[in-house]
Amino acid sequence: MATVDYDGHTTEAFPVTQAGPRALWDEIAAYQQWVQMGRPGVDQYGTAVTADGESTVWVEIPGEGVLPIAAPDL
Repeated sequence: MATVDYDGHTTEAFPVTQAGPRALWDEIAAYQQWVQMGRPGVDQYGTAVTADGESTVWVEIPGEGVLPIAAPDL
């Protein structure tokens, strides 16, 4: 679940509250970024992982990260 209090009359940023098993607002943000990048196909992006375990998603140019990936809580 994601909720935001938006009044439709201002351009201010509003806080978003997320709860539940999925971070829906994060998924919306990721979708918007994907659209802004021209909706690349699955053959145009991948994941790069460094020796120290940092990982990023790249689009079109391998190794040129566009989105850091948080490590899962184990």
